[in-house]
Amino acid sequence: KLKLSVTILSTLIILYLGFIYIVSLFLNSNNFIKISNNFIKTTYNMTSDISGLKVEISPLLSGKITAKNIIIKDDDNVGLDIQNLNTSVSRLKLKNLDADFIYINLDTLNKLKSKKKKDTKKKKAPNINKIPDINIKKIEIVRNEGEKLLISSNQFSIKENNKTKNFDIILNISLDRILHPIVIGEVGSLYIENNKLIAKNFPLSIGKTKVVLNGSIFNDKKIDNFTIKGDKIPVKETLETVLFLQKYGITERKFMENFVDFKGSADVDLVYKDNDLSGVITGNDLFAKFLPFYIPVYCKKAEFFIKNGEVKSFAEGTFGTEKMTHELLIKEMYDKNKKEVFGKVNSKITTALAKKYLPSNIKVKNYLEAEVDYYIKQKRPIAKYYINIPASSGIIINDFHAGIKNKNKKIFAQTQKIDKEFFLKDYRFSVQENNEFKDILYGNGYFKIINGNMTPQYI
Repeated sequence: KLKLSVTILSTLIILYLGFIYIVSLFLNSNNFIKISNNFIKTTYNMTSDISGLKVEISPLLSGKITAKNIIIKDDDNVGLDIQNLNTSVSRLKLKNLDADFIYINLDTLNKLKSKKKKDTKKKKAPNINKIPDINIKKIEIVRNEGEKLLISSNQFSIKENNKTKNFDIILNISLDRILHPIVIGEVGSLYIENNKLIAKNFPLSIGKTKVVLNGSIFNDKKIDNFTIKGDKIPVKETLETVLFLQKYGITERKFMENFVDFKGSADVDLVYKDNDLSGVITGNDLFAKFLPFYIPVYCKKAEFFIKNGEVKSFAEGTFGTEKMTHELLIKEMYDKNKKEVFGKVNSKITTALAKKYLPSNIKVKNYLEAEVDYYIKQKRPIAKYYINIPASSGIIINDFHAGIKNKNKKIFAQTQKIDKEFFLKDYRFSVQENNEFKDILYGNGYFKIINGNMTPQYI
């Protein structure tokens, strides 16, 4: 019986080794490459070219897969290009992936995805501990349809050491709607430990704007708990990026185009925890000029408190020569359909301010009480301007009093600036008669910035 068992076992081993040998011969044959090319052609209607393929398999189902070049393309559009691929497999699991160059075109590869049957099953969260060791000398990921995207790296490595997977990466990400490329990496550390992606002093930069991440960015279930900090971030560059978004349909930022010549800096101290971003962004020595008369606005310090999907701020500063207050409230900031922005600015326009900043033919007697309210929802901004003129005050234009002396008066206007054009909509001048304000002047206006000056086209 023992002899029979040994014989059967020996036969099975020989058959298994023979099977491994035959499979290895098949995988290294031209027929396998032809079958692979035909499968991609018939399944996805794309062509492929595989050269220098070599497969090594051991009886323990470990081995290596190498290829000089793998290309998948749709007509003449290359979707995937891998050069000098070298991988190792252990028990049918990928353990190591090396390549000199990987090019991915998302537009082309999305066609592969669209032809696959949709999986209605709920997907499990990825086990990031199972990411193989990776060493890629150069990566390019592009998207040309819709918003253009380019992700590139000349340094992308993930290597395991004592059950910790350490990243050695520098990524450059360019998007149409971002003025400066995003740079990820350069210094600090990023690693996977106990199925958590952890950052230590890991930077993310956009131009001169730089923030540092610390904490567990991602675990096996969701985005985790981490901090975002940055010091002396230049406001000018950040707002230039914000205004640049407008060219790509982000119209909710258009109120900011009423300001130019930004200066100052911001400190960021935020925490992401329990699916909420909280903390404070502190603006220091914030400065801008308010259009159309380039009146300087200044705040020594402005704090923006963030919690439970809301942003709140109250700041005091100066508007030209006068004191100013600014209030801001943003609700439902995570939901673009429900998001609302409320803002209010209060100040006075005095004789001194008018003399210094308004055109010489416009003068102010005593003072005017000014307020700007702005409201944004679903990317639709509304900016409204209110001016109360007490009976003892007034506006003098070309040596004539605007309106009636010794009576309370009001001015209302709605404005919008688009590039170098400034629209004045539905302005009204009202006078109080018997406890009721009546319009005595109303209309619209249009200005253009010519040679740096706001020039009226009609009013």
